[in-house]
Amino acid sequence: MRLVTTLILSLVVLLVPAWAFAAPSAAETKAALEKFKQAQKSFDAKDYAQTLELARAALEVTGSPNARLYVARALRELGQLPEAHAELERTLKDARELARKDAKYEPTRDAAAAELALLDQRVGKVIVALVDPPPGVKVEVNGKPLDATQVGQPVAVAPGDVVARAHGDGAAPVEKQVQIAAGATLTVTLVFKPEAAQGPATAEKPAVSAAATTKSRGSGLRTAGYVVAGVGVVGIAVFAVTGSMANAKYSELEDKCGSARCSDPKYADTVDSGKRLDTIANVGLIAGGVGLLAGGAMIVFGGPREQKSAAGVRSVPGGLALEWSRRF
Repeated sequence: MRLVTTLILSLVVLLVPAWAFAAPSAAETKAALEKFKQAQKSFDAKDYAQTLELARAALEVTGSPNARLYVARALRELGQLPEAHAELERTLKDARELARKDAKYEPTRDAAAAELALLDQRVGKVIVALVDPPPGVKVEVNGKPLDATQVGQPVAVAPGDVVARAHGDGAAPVEKQVQIAAGATLTVTLVFKPEAAQGPATAEKPAVSAAATTKSRGSGLRTAGYVVAGVGVVGIAVFAVTGSMANAKYSELEDKCGSARCSDPKYADTVDSGKRLDTIANVGLIAGGVGLLAGGAMIVFGGPREQKSAAGVRSVPGGLALEWSRRF
């Protein structure tokens, strides 16, 4: 069906008079007409690369929509569908304007409109929308730049992956990739954000006169002092408990034996237990006392001591002097 349509449209264009070109001179018109005829023959022979070359040569001289139509057809048959679509749009626009004054351009207008409608189903279309565009913004679709008139308007692309990219002054480049199907139209929105101001980091200059306090020293000794003092408190607590228990054993023996020494074997365990408690109490007392004394000393002498330094400028006879001092 497509082949039949193409042949019919080709016959329509063949009926367009060759003298429809706007020729700048007789010699150039004759040469352009010859190239156009050759382009038609090459197209019929399916030599699309040759058709493209000849049709472009004729178009360059005349700007005729007839020659542009064959440029579009050759691009289409070579598989360059987005480019063919753009050429057909231009052909339709130019032929429509010329047909208003001269009816001989109507067949070209109608052929371009029909072929463009068919090609619309084989390409996708993207509309690039810009949000907060910077000055000098430039837009590309699949690496091909768009002019200002194409931004915000449908642009034909090959179906599949499409990459839209934009960049401008004072803003980071923006890029977005989408997928589009044949016959579909998709809007791609690119949002610009101002680039963060970047510059070399500047170090703050110290004041002419300043004072600085270094970190405290001795905090470790003081912590150890609390630990040692805690051990001393435990020792005193052991002394109090075991001493009380030893006194209880002594009172028990005193009740049984009076003031005399208990020589009865049945009191041997009580005597031994009392001696052990008495020993433990004495050890607890000594350890507790030493721990409290040592820990207290470490807490007192291990407290925070600030080491300070100061720098400044002072007046002296005959000028200024830089002064630095340190205090512990």
